[in-house]
Amino acid sequence: MGSTLPEIGSTNRFNDIAVGAVIADFYLPYLCCSDCTPVQFVLPKAPPTFNWEQQGCTDPNGTGMIVITVSGGTAPYEYSTDSGQNWIALGEDAIAMADGAQIQIRDAEGTISVRRTVQLSPPFVASQLGPGECNPQGTEFTVEFAISGGRPPYTLLTENTTSTVQAGQNGTLTLPSNQGAEVRITDSNDPACEQLITVEPVDCPEPCGLPCNGITLEPRYPFWMQRNSNADLVYRDVQLIVTNFELFLENGDTLPVDTGQLTEILNPDRDIITNNFLLFWNSAMAKANEFIREELGNKLGIGEPPMRLTLVQDSSPNLSTLRIEHFECHRFEFSLEVRFMTDRGNFKPSYTRVFSYNQLGTTFTENIENIEEPRSNKGVLPAFDVIRRDRCNPDRPEIPLCEEPKKTAITFETEGSNVFLGSKPSEDLPTLWILEQGIPALFLGTTMESSLVGDTGYEAKVIMVNPDTTCAAIDVRDVRIDILI
Repeated sequence: MGSTLPEIGSTNRFNDIAVGAVIADFYLPYLCCSDCTPVQFVLPKAPPTFNWEQQGCTDPNGTGMIVITVSGGTAPYEYSTDSGQNWIALGEDAIAMADGAQIQIRDAEGTISVRRTVQLSPPFVASQLGPGECNPQGTEFTVEFAISGGRPPYTLLTENTTSTVQAGQNGTLTLPSNQGAEVRITDSNDPACEQLITVEPVDCPEPCGLPCNGITLEPRYPFWMQRNSNADLVYRDVQLIVTNFELFLENGDTLPVDTGQLTEILNPDRDIITNNFLLFWNSAMAKANEFIREELGNKLGIGEPPMRLTLVQDSSPNLSTLRIEHFECHRFEFSLEVRFMTDRGNFKPSYTRVFSYNQLGTTFTENIENIEEPRSNKGVLPAFDVIRRDRCNPDRPEIPLCEEPKKTAITFETEGSNVFLGSKPSEDLPTLWILEQGIPALFLGTTMESSLVGDTGYEAKVIMVNPDTTCAAIDVRDVRIDILI
């Protein structure tokens, strides 16, 4: 042995010794023989390590083909998927393996690797999402495909087109109306996973020529005055002026209406009583709709009014409301001012109301003069009880956007000529109170205080709107300042 050892503390003493080399070969001192077997010290061998690569697809049962590559150890190798109970010879070909299987490798000298879990790609799945959606012109339709699993990105191929779809996105294919296609969808595996989908033809209807594909919305609003059940309550010398009427198109254009002519149509210029309320306003609405059709419908090239006004008179409860039907992609502004007087003993209060309607709701103000203390208030009430219609397909049923109508009940107390109104149940929602010929007659809030004159019957009305659902809870109740009915 005779070599000089390095000094204590030096490093890299065994860097040049290969794994498996004999580092000592000597006889024990007490063995006095020349033919004894030498004692050898050998460094332990490192266990083999391995990697795998999936080839092709994972089938619906979660099984795929993998190729295992081994490093270290001594060939040939074996593998086990049952914790070493059974060993199978490992070749160069791909082997079938279940997702989540645990693999160990054993070399020719019996050295066993650590156990590793196989993780395969998710099974490749492609499916068509619905029959397809036609374009507004009716010339073509677009189909969507949901694609997952396998190895993205994906490729969507037809006879004439090729497109790439990234992970997490849907594939799309646009085809001419009434034409189908065979679609092959593949992933990036080698060999690729693929799925063949037959897209059936879709016969797209030709456009009906109406704006917004013929879809209309018809919200409901409070009318600017109420039909009174009590014939003694009269609106004296009613004057109405239309201050604005504009339609805003989807492309940004604005179509105004001649407010002067519309005023001539809608202005009563007379007393409005219970018996002539519906007769006048229904006739005026019909004339207004015809005028709107001539003014706006002709400009849009359609044979019907792009906006339609309708007075809705409910009998139970007794409530007058206005519906304005308009095309879904349009906006509008309709504003008017109405003036009238009422009889209250020795003086005649003068009411001036301004109502502004649009697709979202109603803004109103009310000023009362010719009384001891003039009153003024205002409020905004969202549109309610909206109805959706398809004017291109009139046979289709209309769809109310309010799916769960609510109910409420008016409660009130009196003190002298004052009336205190509330609702049960009370909710923190936009709430309009109407007490015609009261002071005030309109009020927005969860409760209302108003004053009345004379031993006669009045009607308290409440409209409580949930703007998220467009549902309205409505109630009407008869009141007197001397008794409760």
